[in-house]
Amino acid sequence: MGERYWGRYFDTLRRCLKPGGPALVQSITIEEARFAQYRAEADFIQTYIFPGGMLPSRERFQRSAEQRGLACRSRLDFGPDYAETLRRWRSGFETRLPEVRAQGFDEAFIRLWRLYLCYCEAGFDEGRIGVSQFLLQRS
Repeated sequence: MGERYWGRYFDTLRRCLKPGGPALVQSITIEEARFAQYRAEADFIQTYIFPGGMLPSRERFQRSAEQRGLACRSRLDFGPDYAETLRRWRSGFETRLPEVRAQGFDEAFIRLWRLYLCYCEAGFDEGRIGVSQFLLQRS
């Protein structure tokens, strides 16, 4: 989701929890050191896959949650595992290309989807993007 919606998201999450209630939220994240440049100009994903989307850094995710009354009790990071997930998705996609084409998807879509899967896989392998589960608790 776009950065301008982060506050509303955490407000809604807090409102849905009882005092002391927990929530487990999974988010794809970007390195804090890369956030300013990433925010300044749309990348491939923001342009073609998730227009208007904005990955938080782990630090910004936690800070945004805490500003809205949600304490971060723990965090599990597993970006390299997600790279493997993407490799398996890509393999399954390639195996089922006849079915994809039969559903009416053209070669332009197939190339775009391949690029998306490879682009993300490389990002997770390199650690430029990650995936984290945040255990939040309403204050």
